[in-house]
Amino acid sequence: MNAMWPYEPQRAGETPAHMDSRNGRRILPLGARFRRADVRDVVGGKVGQTCRNHRCKAPSQSRAFTLIELLVVISIIGTLASLVVGLAPTVSERMKEARIKSELAELQVAIDAYKAKFGIYPPDNGKFLNGPLSEAETETFSALNPLYYELSGIFVDNTNRVFVTADTKQQLGATDILRIFGRDGFVNAVPLNRRRSFTHRINDRQHAGISRKSDAGGLEVLAVGFITDSTGKRGSGFTWPTDNKSLAQNPTPVPANPGLSPWHYVSTSPVHNPEGYDLWAEYFVRGERRVLANWKQ
Repeated sequence: MNAMWPYEPQRAGETPAHMDSRNGRRILPLGARFRRADVRDVVGGKVGQTCRNHRCKAPSQSRAFTLIELLVVISIIGTLASLVVGLAPTVSERMKEARIKSELAELQVAIDAYKAKFGIYPPDNGKFLNGPLSEAETETFSALNPLYYELSGIFVDNTNRVFVTADTKQQLGATDILRIFGRDGFVNAVPLNRRRSFTHRINDRQHAGISRKSDAGGLEVLAVGFITDSTGKRGSGFTWPTDNKSLAQNPTPVPANPGLSPWHYVSTSPVHNPEGYDLWAEYFVRGERRVLANWKQ
């Protein structure tokens, strides 16, 4: 008789077991003697639990959550949610402030480059040439400044006696410029057929009209926060509050376009930077009026 492979030594008093070729399990012949350790029980469809003293126990099932445990988990989730909701306004405020600071730094670089080219800072509203203004007048005329045109550059059409914007899409009359900006022209201006000597690229969304009507000759100023609509009525910029309560406490600096929040600029006898210029933006956080400026960081 040939030996079975793999061969296992036979113990005294035991009947040899054979391997089932189908599933690899040990098979004991009918009526064979066996040890307790060889008794296997099938519990819940699983094979492999060793029975002790011929008594097998089913594996314990996982214990469900109690009501108290569920309440604890729910309370923890609620606490975390309240923290996230509470931090949301703070994150929004910081993002707004960071965005304005970035614009402020960009404008400062452009103004300094302008001075290096022309030897002077960009002119402000001509009203400041008449001497000190009241606080309300300063708020208004510092907003109505020609900084947008001085930085981007402008063309002069001597034939038609108008100024043409850098993108050649708009014509500005000298009468409107004198009436709004208090100036009879621009320093950074060249004839229509010549190349501009200095230009700073300004995003199309970074300026807005000072009036929603045609009474301002289409003049525009730099706007805070990249207003996407040239009228200032809609957009992603940081608009000025237009509800009656807010306007009563904080009158809009540009009455012809109440939603416009402009960059304020003074280069004639500036109060905060006597040797340079004052540049600032005003914005609102939870109804509170705040200022970011080149003298106050």
